[in-house]
Amino acid sequence: MATFQSTLRILPLIASRCSSTLVNRSQGFATSAVKNGGQIFLYRKGFPPLRESDRKIMIAFNGFLWWWVFFNLFTDPWTALGHSPSIKPEKFTNEELGIPPDVE
Repeated sequence: MATFQSTLRILPLIASRCSSTLVNRSQGFATSAVKNGGQIFLYRKGFPPLRESDRKIMIAFNGFLWWWVFFNLFTDPWTALGHSPSIKPEKFTNEELGIPPDVE
């Protein structure tokens, strides 16, 4: 859940970096980029708090995810555990295990 929260918090930062900046007509096009300003700077400040609606969406998504996992685990456990039959080692013969016959 922490990864999903951090992703939601970074989205505004990514959007702000992707948006175009206004060009000052007195400067050339090559010098029109904003330098040392205009972007969000988060050194030791952390991310802004989430909105309540985003928090509720994340909780609902998380609840649905775990419901889906446990529902499918209880109703069809072989999906998660695999389809191989349970192996009983006492049913193997010495020949199948590679054990040479007893020589007396």
